[in-house]
Amino acid sequence: MQKIILDMSAPNYEVGPLVVLSNRLPFILKRDDAGNLVRKASAGGLVTAVAPVVVRCKGCWVGWPGIHLQDLSEPIPESDSNDNTPTAGLLSKQVVPVNIEREMFNQYYNGCCNGAFWPLFHSMPDRAVFLAENWKAYSQVNQFFANRAIDALKALDQTSQIPLVWIHDYHLMLAANTVRQGAEEANLPCKLGFFLHIPFPPWDIFRLFPWDDEVLQGVLGKSVNQSSTKVILGVDRLDYTKGLVHRLKAFERLLEVHPEHIEKVTLLQIAVPSRTDVKEYQDLKEEVDQLVGHINGRFTTPNWSPIRYIYGCVGQEELAAFYRDAAVALVTPLRDGMNLVAKEFVACRVKDPGVLIVSPFAGAGETMLEALVVNPYEINDAASVLHRALTMPEDERQVRMHHLRRRERLNDVNHWMHSFLKAMGSIVNGDEVIQSTMLPMTAEDFEYLASYIGEYSRLALLLDYDGTLAPIAPHPDLAVLPAETKRVLEKLVNTPDIYVAIVSGRNVNNVKNMVGIEGITYAGNHGLEIIHPDGTKFVHPMPTEFEGKVRNLLKALQEEVCHDGAWVENKGALLTFHYRETPVPLRAELAEKARKLMIENGFSAGKAHCALEARPPVQWDKGRASIYILRTAFGVDWSERVKVIYAGDDVTDEDAMRALKGMAATFLVTVSPSVRTAADRRLPSTDAIIALLKWVENYMSSRSLRKGVVPGNVKLEVSFVSEPQEVSNK
Repeated sequence: MQKIILDMSAPNYEVGPLVVLSNRLPFILKRDDAGNLVRKASAGGLVTAVAPVVVRCKGCWVGWPGIHLQDLSEPIPESDSNDNTPTAGLLSKQVVPVNIEREMFNQYYNGCCNGAFWPLFHSMPDRAVFLAENWKAYSQVNQFFANRAIDALKALDQTSQIPLVWIHDYHLMLAANTVRQGAEEANLPCKLGFFLHIPFPPWDIFRLFPWDDEVLQGVLGKSVNQSSTKVILGVDRLDYTKGLVHRLKAFERLLEVHPEHIEKVTLLQIAVPSRTDVKEYQDLKEEVDQLVGHINGRFTTPNWSPIRYIYGCVGQEELAAFYRDAAVALVTPLRDGMNLVAKEFVACRVKDPGVLIVSPFAGAGETMLEALVVNPYEINDAASVLHRALTMPEDERQVRMHHLRRRERLNDVNHWMHSFLKAMGSIVNGDEVIQSTMLPMTAEDFEYLASYIGEYSRLALLLDYDGTLAPIAPHPDLAVLPAETKRVLEKLVNTPDIYVAIVSGRNVNNVKNMVGIEGITYAGNHGLEIIHPDGTKFVHPMPTEFEGKVRNLLKALQEEVCHDGAWVENKGALLTFHYRETPVPLRAELAEKARKLMIENGFSAGKAHCALEARPPVQWDKGRASIYILRTAFGVDWSERVKVIYAGDDVTDEDAMRALKGMAATFLVTVSPSVRTAADRRLPSTDAIIALLKWVENYMSSRSLRKGVVPGNVKLEVSFVSEPQEVSNK
């Protein structure tokens, strides 16, 4: 890509062949009373500056003519003899109109360009609307423009200078890739230039656009892999312990439940032959072969097959290339030792961050905390985790892979050998090896938090409200913040190097009023709305039809299930159906009916404490919100400079605990000792939260004087979480 600077004050400078691509031609076509096409002047600095140059260099201008032409062969009229506009002298053969069907143009121009890019690029994301059909139209129209640019290149007079294709503005941010590819295929040498006429937004805002990577690839003129497929990689011996059958079924379920991945994702499964003379292994190979054939036969299209199956050995260099290029690595055995495939995948991710999915039944799963963990026996859950991995935003992928790589650099094979030999007493004078055990916490475990926070790092406290800071109450209005908790929060907010955010399912204004402390970041509706301490507000963009659907669902819930003590709470971005006061025998039937109403109206139904939340169809939860909050407060490298404590009490907090796995100390407030959770530790009650916050305030306020001595005057009942069980619906 080259930046072009034209000195318009120089009347006689030389310019090589030029093909200009802009949304509009430098004039508008209209019909006169006789129905003939005529040119009408078009205002704007681009036309004034560039049109005379196109005329002078005998170049071409590619653009939409301002009218939907029915007859594509209808000639473009020449300029009027009295024309004194900048386009005077621009011959019809230098004009390349792009004809676009009316509905597609509306989706491209009004839907994507003006409805999404314009507010987003002007840092007003709350006004932006992101719809897949608009993005599809935008991509297709950019393809049309690029194809017409290739036609224009072919028609240019051959000269000694290489032509320049100059693409303008946010309407055509994808065109460069197709122009480059088409020019190479037609052996048409050209230079590419792109000029954006509006501000480019900060990364924290731009990344909200679901197809941000494609846009960046386009404006940089970097060709995207034309197969546009992501690779899910599995590397295993063909052994029944490796879970290949379960993995294939999970991939099949992914394509069933999320058909948007069809033609965009390929499972590359490498199966190394093992014990080929044993009948059980022969039967396994036949079952895998048949399942691969079944899935490929079911989903294959003329241009794509869902599974690429390699039965045989692969060399180290080729395997390293597979690791490097795969978007996702699946290490999901039914039972295994360490399984070094997970570590090899991380070691090969030098540049682009991939996502690692591991089974809890592989030894690697115990230490590779930033990987996504999935039980291979649970096919539906495995498909959901696969979908999450494939759609994970780049910032989260980068943070996870950074921590994985750093840990593996430290805990390499030499570390393993040293640890083992030291444990066996074979090393007398060696470095201390720190080992952790999953035992109940005692007073000494405060040293864990002290050592985690350290003497210099800043600390971010991310806390849920209901069931964490405030006890669960029969009605949301009764869940009042205890006076003691409020006092310690006020101290924390005013303690140096401490940042406090409250991430709640409540409406953001409601939770702010319930806490009533300035200097805190408040996130409501699970992070869909965020108010920063300086008063600035973030609101996650919603589909255009969202408000109407909320009204329809609210009416349906009120009419059909709001009885026997059940009621619906309107939080703006969310609706919550409460049935805590409903008699126990009636709860299941009412909750199921409410769940169906939510799904029928296009919402997902999330479980809460004796409640169901109707959540909008956007990829946003407490996990994504927590990362957004940390990036906004501390920058993109927050994980290097900030220690994080997250505490919550229900399944919505699990999203945050999973997203922050390995990057935060996480606590689940629950009385159950057998809860299944992504949290590191368990706290038995909101009283334990108060004790924890007091310890944090004491530690941080006296850190500079303490010189590493941890105060032990606060006792806290906590315990490690052991084997995972299901989260109770409290």
